[in-house]
Amino acid sequence: MMPEHKNTGFTWISPKLLPGEVPYILNEIVVKTARPENKQLIQDILGDGKITSSEVSGYPGLSMVKDEIEQHRTIGTAFSAAFLLIAVMIVMTTMHRLLKNQKMQIGILKALGFTKKRLIIHYLSHNAFICLAGAFGGFVCGYRFLPGLIYRFMKQMYVLPLWEGYLPPAYYLLPLGCTSLCVIISGLICRKYLKPDAATVLYADKPNGGVKELPRAAGFLGFAGRWNLRAIARNRLRSFMSLCGILGCTALLFCAFALYDTFVNLSDWTFTKQQEYECKITELPEEQGQQDILAMTDGEYLMESSASILTGEASSEPDGEGDRKSKKAEKKDVTLTVAESTRYVKLAEDLDTFTRVDGGAALSKKTADSLGIRKGDVISWKPAGGKSYIRSEVKAIIRTPLSQGIVMMRADYEDAGQVYEAHAIIGKEPEHGFGPYEDECSISYQKELTKSVDSMMDGMVMMITILVLGAVILGSVMLYNLGILSYMERYREFATMKVLGFADKKIRKIMIQQNVWLSVLGILIGMPAGYGLLYYLLSTIPDSRDMPVFIKAGSWVLSAAGTLILSFLISRIVSRKIPHIDMVEALKAE
Repeated sequence: MMPEHKNTGFTWISPKLLPGEVPYILNEIVVKTARPENKQLIQDILGDGKITSSEVSGYPGLSMVKDEIEQHRTIGTAFSAAFLLIAVMIVMTTMHRLLKNQKMQIGILKALGFTKKRLIIHYLSHNAFICLAGAFGGFVCGYRFLPGLIYRFMKQMYVLPLWEGYLPPAYYLLPLGCTSLCVIISGLICRKYLKPDAATVLYADKPNGGVKELPRAAGFLGFAGRWNLRAIARNRLRSFMSLCGILGCTALLFCAFALYDTFVNLSDWTFTKQQEYECKITELPEEQGQQDILAMTDGEYLMESSASILTGEASSEPDGEGDRKSKKAEKKDVTLTVAESTRYVKLAEDLDTFTRVDGGAALSKKTADSLGIRKGDVISWKPAGGKSYIRSEVKAIIRTPLSQGIVMMRADYEDAGQVYEAHAIIGKEPEHGFGPYEDECSISYQKELTKSVDSMMDGMVMMITILVLGAVILGSVMLYNLGILSYMERYREFATMKVLGFADKKIRKIMIQQNVWLSVLGILIGMPAGYGLLYYLLSTIPDSRDMPVFIKAGSWVLSAAGTLILSFLISRIVSRKIPHIDMVEALKAE
């Protein structure tokens, strides 16, 4: 699955320097064509059925890197958008909190003759300075420091001449763009607070319009519940923003934990449940040597090649080679795996369901989805170098993490008139090694492949850690701002309750209860949102790989509990202001 550069690599050498006993054999030709359809012309010129041609877009050495770049770009865009949305909401809550906290100063300044325009410039200049400083600091951090953390693990897979962050010139405008967006949003908020005249601004806040009467279903709630329900209805914008903050925090946490579970399970599911062989031997020796290897490994043959699936409408008239094709038909190149049995190579319909294929073929899910093929359909295909197309019924749609294409049993392949060519032997690892075949053959051990996947997990853990920290930090700031905003909006209400004899402990309980309600609702919505984000990220994986979603129960619990605990702790911190309420100051405006 992942390259192990310590054991496998490439060597470039002049043919003149090759030792005499090493044959100089050309095995590839690289050509450029004027038109894409010349691919078939090249195949006709080559003639030999065992020689195949492939386009550069389907060459793994290039397509894998291209797909990897596109995947990273998509992931970066998705999470950048998510964090930018949270940052914008933080700016909104901060401006609401600042302007509400300074209503007295605003009223006095307006009474002294300060115009609305001048006050807007004052507050927007303050906002622009803070946002620009934060955007510039984030720009430097993301450009100079964060890439080093991620590149440290990517160096195990790729070789680049220069490992440092790079941004296209247009991206240097990002800090200004983010600052401009925040300033525009802040300007809209300032207009609302600075529009009334001085007398209106200085006068005590009146309750916002809400429900005149609570629904009958609220009758079973106690005093605290009905109070909080009315407060949510009166302050719908603040409640909605609190809900969005909880939702975003939960979605990011859940997506991070689910990604980790999916990648960890991929290694275990691939190398212990789906592929139960312990070693794979390629570059096989002569017939007698193959029989020795089969005996010592209790193994069986495996054929791995490529094939072409005919897509589009097929006509009833065969062409000169017996192929049934139409002018609209196209070919899709896929992998072809032919196993002797399902003893070592399992055919998985999902993570826990395995099946057999008799009298037909199995098709990988990604290939089936791309071609619109379902179980029971008939496909026309031919192996690499084949002269005519074969019609086979799709007996199963299977999940294969590594190779996407057709999987068949040897008996069915030979019944279709094809010659079985063994490319590898799979089986158990011999207790005493492979003896003389150790150097003659190329041997891969499953335990080594598992280690290579585990090394990939180091980079995944780092990315998940960044996501979790980002979600917690940004979520905490936003929830704290909303908590302070809620406290300020209900300042007079809390003062009234204190005058009526409510203990501070009771008032704090009422305040925390409302935040818990919104947190629970936000978590219930945030879980599906995180699941959708997970599916979106996995959809960016190259077509050559398939990653079934696997989520542990602990990830659901951890995401929900983590968000709920974070919200509860912030509510506790904000509620500590209750004992310091000045009842005379809060009620004197009345």
